[in-house]
Amino acid sequence: DFGESGALKDVLVDRNYGIILPHLHLKYKPVEWFDIRASYSTTLARPDYDYVVPFTSINRSSDVVITQGNANLNASVSRNYDLYATAFSGNWGLLSIGAFYKQIDDAFYPLIVGLNNDSLAVAYGFPKTGYTGAELTTYTNSPKSNVKGIEVDLQSNLNFLPKPFDGLVLNINYSRLFSNTTINSFYEESRLAGNFPFFYTIVDIISYQREANLIGQAKHILNASLGYDYKKFSARFSTSYQGTKISGYSANADKDRFNQGFWRFDAVVKQKFGNNFNVFVNMNNISDQKGTNFFRSEDLVTSIERYGSPVTFGAEFIIR
Repeated sequence: DFGESGALKDVLVDRNYGIILPHLHLKYKPVEWFDIRASYSTTLARPDYDYVVPFTSINRSSDVVITQGNANLNASVSRNYDLYATAFSGNWGLLSIGAFYKQIDDAFYPLIVGLNNDSLAVAYGFPKTGYTGAELTTYTNSPKSNVKGIEVDLQSNLNFLPKPFDGLVLNINYSRLFSNTTINSFYEESRLAGNFPFFYTIVDIISYQREANLIGQAKHILNASLGYDYKKFSARFSTSYQGTKISGYSANADKDRFNQGFWRFDAVVKQKFGNNFNVFVNMNNISDQKGTNFFRSEDLVTSIERYGSPVTFGAEFIIR
């Protein structure tokens, strides 16, 4: 009656996680201005609710598009190792240098599979007929994954410089990341069978595992800001860079999806009047940076998201 069709049935699945999450933190401070920190921690990430609901949605409006939950999806458990050294000076500010390593079991991710033949349709639980050529999105776990890298952070008020440069404020944070995970994939292998002139083709589905970067893990992340403070006036100009990162896997590596790397620039200006009142201007995404998504190469763009360059004017009154 409402343009909908199909069949419904109730499916009940229980998923319980019993995972111990130990933490250990150590700090050594040989002198007042320097310390070393080490930590071991275990963290847990549960799948999105939509990932584990035992449902199958089939859309036949044009091409057949199928979305299917996976009630057997495991929670992801990460064992994290961190080592950081921090130096502090009243004149130079705070400098922190560290390294980290994360060993992840059962990282979960969406997987897109083209059901290009009857064998693939059957392998994913569908009938032989009616589903060839459909696109299936489902969810699965990677057996082993890891992320490692280094991080450098500097926070400094440059008040040791001569006037008028003593009002400068500098903050820089840079991370270099390396990630790796194992993806369940397959390829199709065709072979001829029978005798001439009645050859026929048999398509075999060969399963294999391939390595890739973890979803959402860019190789380079930079955040920096340069500001100036003078009496009751302050200004900050900031920039951030995030390298290209993978956003989704496919059964075929050529169809993996990516978010293109980008630079973004923001600024804020603030003026105080007395002890209770101030006005400010926030300028976001000054360069009008867009979010670009692609697969295979940056020439094959799938979507572009534009956020604009919003400017916010505000006034603040503080009641003490």
